[in-house]
Amino acid sequence: METKYKIITGATVIIVFVLLGFILKMQYDIQQKQKQIEQSIIEFKKLEEGIVRLESKYVNSSKDLEKVLSGLGVDVDTIKKDLREQGAQLEAVAVVIGTTGGYNGKNLPSDFKLPSVGIGNNTTTPGSSNSSSNAVCLSAYGYCDGAQGLNLFEPSEDIKIPFGSVTFDAATEKPWSLQVFPRKYYSVLSMSKDNNGRTIAHAKMMIESQGQRYTIGVNEAYYKEVLNPSRFYWWNPRITGGVGFGFSTHGSASSMVSLQFYPSSYASNKARPSWMFFGVGAGYEFVSKSPVATVAPVMYNAFPNSNLIQNLYVGPVVGMGFDGAVHVNGSMNIVF
Repeated sequence: METKYKIITGATVIIVFVLLGFILKMQYDIQQKQKQIEQSIIEFKKLEEGIVRLESKYVNSSKDLEKVLSGLGVDVDTIKKDLREQGAQLEAVAVVIGTTGGYNGKNLPSDFKLPSVGIGNNTTTPGSSNSSSNAVCLSAYGYCDGAQGLNLFEPSEDIKIPFGSVTFDAATEKPWSLQVFPRKYYSVLSMSKDNNGRTIAHAKMMIESQGQRYTIGVNEAYYKEVLNPSRFYWWNPRITGGVGFGFSTHGSASSMVSLQFYPSSYASNKARPSWMFFGVGAGYEFVSKSPVATVAPVMYNAFPNSNLIQNLYVGPVVGMGFDGAVHVNGSMNIVF
């Protein structure tokens, strides 16, 4: 029997080492792939109809995103307070900067003319300092015949976006009048994922003035996202079932099946935790042929980014038999 137990123990140790080596290799490959994704940048590009593709890149943590917001003058503390109240955390920031070119106008003719509200019955000579209500306006260009108006606009790409108008009535004591049109501003953002999980974002900016929408030229737009953001959940219950191999304090090999309940986890996807913690349960130990109470401090998803195998977890399980023996197993588990 001792030879048999030695063979079982040796085989168990080999299996555990092979399994650990396989997990380490998988983790290394995943980390290398994530590093390549993190270092890659999707470049900014102007498309048709005023649509642009945002420059996209990954950052290491939400702290990097907070720096982006702070640099733009955003009160990050206000956002963080609201996120805490909602049980959320900052994971991405998109910035779209639209531009409309300003302009300077000199020696411009009037765009329109309105009747003057000034009183022009009496006359004064040009250059007179008389500013009483009895003064009459004189102009060699006929500007005193009515208030002169000029339309204001913002140029963007190949269009002019109406901004308002200004009028000057030379026959009045307070000659200036101004109208600014009410406007609506639109920033439209669409999000997509490529085969590597990278985010591809497209945006378009528009201004609505006088009931018509005008496209704003976008010269800068970028999107920054935390790569696979994860968080700890105190309550994210999971039940697993698995089989383990190891050794017993009675000096024999150990093999058992067990069911575990895990209340807590660490995950970027709550439905598919990367780690599960504080497992308790029960099982059956085959060598001693007895039921055991089990404790599993931690369980790790062996294939955290695989679409083929999604719920295979590995980790240590300690079984405590009714005969006083303690069984330490390396266990493979499936989440129900």
